[in-house]
Amino acid sequence: MRWTAIPRDISTDSNSPRLIPASCAAGRTALDEEEFGEPGELCHYLEAETAHFVRLAPRLYARSLGPWCAVEMMSADWMRALADALSVHFPHFKHEQYFEDCFSQKIEERHAAEALEVTQLVLKARPELLHETLRDAKMIAEALDGVWTHLDRIARNASAGVAPPGRSTAERHRARVLARHTREKASPAHAATAQYGRVS
Repeated sequence: MRWTAIPRDISTDSNSPRLIPASCAAGRTALDEEEFGEPGELCHYLEAETAHFVRLAPRLYARSLGPWCAVEMMSADWMRALADALSVHFPHFKHEQYFEDCFSQKIEERHAAEALEVTQLVLKARPELLHETLRDAKMIAEALDGVWTHLDRIARNASAGVAPPGRSTAERHRARVLARHTREKASPAHAATAQYGRVS
């Protein structure tokens, strides 16, 4: 991945996202998000797994609190893993101010606790939202797992001296994801849940 979302002002613990390129590891100035374009435009430059995550995240975040909880609960671990991995090639990377502040102040852990607290309050008042909350949390977790699967594939191919996979591999993965979602929508359990949602 060439960029990641970071808080605009970490000193205020802001959740307003900003994109920075991975080239920040070389000490370059972060670019404003406008220079990267919209997520939909970004997807044209991504392989299937990452593009699927980028398309899915805005839709799920707007629909329920499940994805927020799932991502926040995993973010401290994946950020540390990313920083450690890139530091193999860019030793000062994990000592960048952003990462050091996040780790020392446990910012992501606090975000995770806040996400769970808010979600518990909402579900206590609206228990009928439990199913879709869990469903969307699972969907975003699966999509994020796909991103990490692709990153792992890149690392393994680089170690083995294998050329990057062609577009056909990405298309096959997308077809598998779509086929799984089609099967889930066609299942009796999904139909019953959809009908319950219309009634409630």
